[in-house]
Amino acid sequence: MDTVWQKHLAQEPGLEPYLRVLALKFVRTGVPPQSITLGPDPVQLPVRRALDFLFGGSSRKDGKLVVRLPERLRTVEGLQSLADLLGVAPAPEAGEAWIGALNTAVLRQGLLHPRHVSLLGELRTADELKRLFQQDAQAEKRLHGLLCAVEKLEDNRAAMTLSQLGAEALHDSKALRSGALLRLLVTMLARVGDMEEASPAQILSRFGVVDNPYTTLALVYGPVVYEDAHGRNWEWPVKLHEAGQAVAFTWEQVQGMRKMHPVGPVAGVITSENAAPFHTLVASRSSAICVYTEGYPNAAVLRVLELLAQAALGACHWGDTDLDGLRIAACVARVIPVALHGQGQADAREPNCDRRIPLTEAQRERALAYLAKHADFLFREALADTLQLGWLEQEQTGAPRF
Repeated sequence: MDTVWQKHLAQEPGLEPYLRVLALKFVRTGVPPQSITLGPDPVQLPVRRALDFLFGGSSRKDGKLVVRLPERLRTVEGLQSLADLLGVAPAPEAGEAWIGALNTAVLRQGLLHPRHVSLLGELRTADELKRLFQQDAQAEKRLHGLLCAVEKLEDNRAAMTLSQLGAEALHDSKALRSGALLRLLVTMLARVGDMEEASPAQILSRFGVVDNPYTTLALVYGPVVYEDAHGRNWEWPVKLHEAGQAVAFTWEQVQGMRKMHPVGPVAGVITSENAAPFHTLVASRSSAICVYTEGYPNAAVLRVLELLAQAALGACHWGDTDLDGLRIAACVARVIPVALHGQGQADAREPNCDRRIPLTEAQRERALAYLAKHADFLFREALADTLQLGWLEQEQTGAPRF
């Protein structure tokens, strides 16, 4: 029976969270259920079709997916094999034994991964980690694999898929394609990268985990030449700049770049958080090299900025002045020296003071909590200004002028 579950999961990894619900109910009761509610009706059509094929049809009730188990699946041996496959174990009789296992694992993994002791401390109370230790008999082994994945991605300079990462860090190419382990990995990377408010796709892309290295882009406007790994110089971006056009470097191209430098004098680098202001910079033929970060920058954007920093250039970051905008600026500042545009005290009181947007109570509490937790935040003074005076959208500050 084990091969039946493996076969269906291999064909459609998106089945995993639904099959986990079934396995959890079985290990709690010890009885194969005749029918079960598996959770919200899946949005992805391939997952829905795979569930219908596996269970011989399904029904929907209040937006929930309900299935009846055919006799071939409704056996103790078969459901136990599913539980074993997913690492779902019965809850300890004491009910709280998993807490001791989690605490021990955090201490032990802290010794194995000393640079992430603080991350482990933060994760100790995270729901994702609690559920892992409550439901998975191999929780510490998987936590170790996830920490290895994080360390690999922190130093990553190449495009990588979730399948590659799962195979290397967890010895299972399917382990990180979806489900609880992927969610926990994203949580860990968000904390390491200071990107808790970014989307999972942005977080993964920031560390070079992409679906396709040819569709992950860095948009740049400026008279730049780059040298590839073979020492060849490529001048085509200059031609597009002369025509008033930006270039779209793919992650595949960026990985092969060894150097990048401007041709002739430039005013510096402007990084733009949002798309419309970046278009304004291009349309006005800015004298700077302009780079679109698309919110939190992906790995291709960061590599381009790193290359520009190696060419002795600094950046002026143009973005929103709320907490997320400043955290994006700090992300940029990790690879290139950054000055803020429209976000320092000189700009805060004039001329934009009357255009500032008051923070909501939730925004204020979040900003204060962030400052309390991050005493070394690079743009702490700018965030203090925002707390006192309100915030500005990027478009309200006007384009930087050199």
